[in-house]
Amino acid sequence: MDFDHPVWEDEKWIVPTDWNIVSQRFEGWSSQAQAVIKVWAPSLPCILQPAHVDSNEPTKLLDKPDLATWAFWDTAPASTYTRGRVAMLGDAAHATTPFQGQGAGQAIEDAAVIMTVLSKVQDLKQIPNALMAYNQIRRPRAQQVVETSREYGKLLGMQSEGVGEDLEKMRENLETRMHWIWQRNQTAQLNGAVELFAESL
Repeated sequence: MDFDHPVWEDEKWIVPTDWNIVSQRFEGWSSQAQAVIKVWAPSLPCILQPAHVDSNEPTKLLDKPDLATWAFWDTAPASTYTRGRVAMLGDAAHATTPFQGQGAGQAIEDAAVIMTVLSKVQDLKQIPNALMAYNQIRRPRAQQVVETSREYGKLLGMQSEGVGEDLEKMRENLETRMHWIWQRNQTAQLNGAVELFAESL
């Protein structure tokens, strides 16, 4: 994972690559990460060896014909998810990297809040108020998910500041870092949006 890659020049998000390019991406990574790509196939159990090589020939672990580079994207923080009677939700509002597995979950939370506040609307003129309540409730949480997903990727890639390749620090971090996402009281989130909507009328 290269979080400092300045520009993605290809129109496709998955492009072919080779071992030399991959090895350059690992420059500056931890010694453990470097070791992964320098393993030679004959030193591995047969089941782990690349299928296209003769097990008697030395071949680097990631040196295979279908090696590819993937682009992972997230969005910069939006100043608002709503304007008038229009609202963004899901990836349109807060596209995130996949490291926390939260893209679809956050879209569902968006939809639940929008559905709930719109169900309280008594007049079309109240729709902007309802959507602003959605924005106030959902935007801080969703954008924090985007930020922490990027941090999580760096942690898993042994690039996290203060953690690096220290496996004990990684373990401590991983044990609790998702709790704030998993343990959110969804009923409280919905009620909070309804209260904000009511206060705005």
